[in-house]
This record gives sequence, C-alpha cells and structure tokens, in this order.
Amino acid sequence: MPIIHRYFYIVTADLDLTNGVTLPATLFWNDNADNITEFTLFSPNGYVNLYINAVMQEGGIYTITPAALTIVPYNATLYRGTPIIIESLGFMTN
Repeated sequence: MPIIHRYFYIVTADLDLTNGVTLPATLFWNDNADNITEFTLFSPNGYVNLYINAVMQEGGIYTITPAALTIVPYNATLYRGTPIIIESLGFMTN
C-alpha cells in the first residue's frame, strides 16, 4: 500500500542557485496546511520527487534529509512566488 506525504513552500525572495541552497523543512507545510518540523522519508521502500514550478526535477540536482532540501549549485534563479513541492512516497505491506 502506498503512503504519500506532500510538502509545499512558496519562495518568498529570489534564490540565486549559483552556490546551491538549503531550505530547512520548517519552511514547508503539509497537505493540511500545517507547518512541519521534518520531512517523512521512506527508506529503503520509497522515493522522493521534487517539483519546482510544477515541473518534476532530475534526481541529481537535489538531496533531501528529514531536516532539509538541498539544491546543488546551478546557474539559475528561483524567483519569488515559485512553488516548491516535495512528494515522499513509501510502500508498506499489510
């Protein structure tokens, strides 16, 4: 059975990704609009997808720990108002 957790953040100021960026989990909220303190990750029986501006991102440009999302250095800017969505999907057996 799949279990899905989604986390949301709207960029509040332009983020220059030239040196990479780390966003703490505490900036995000869940499907119930509740602030969170950490991301739920399902390892080894799951995976995480990152969406920026509704576009799924390549796995190699980010890492996620329970405490934070880190985007690797990249020649780009995330502009204020850009939505970031993290989808954590895990599989459990009955």
